[in-house]
Amino acid sequence: PTYLMQNTMLSLTAHCGPLARRVPIIIVCDGYALRDADAEKSVFRQAKVTREDAERYARYLNRLEVLCARARDLELDDSPFRNASM
Repeated sequence: PTYLMQNTMLSLTAHCGPLARRVPIIIVCDGYALRDADAEKSVFRQAKVTREDAERYARYLNRLEVLCARARDLELDDSPFRNASM
């Protein structure tokens, strides 16, 4: 997860107090379209990415999903992702 995402999740606890521990958080992730095989660069504003960037994004999403599941399954009270799902 990015620094911005972690800080946003932590700010929920800071502003909502104990109530934030019970509120479900849904993380919505953007989709994308693969560019032609001969394209050298991604065009992120149009959500058109190269195969290499798509693979990197898939790894990122996988790490985020594992982080959410781990915090939920282990009931990690100190994790900002404890009630998060994708």
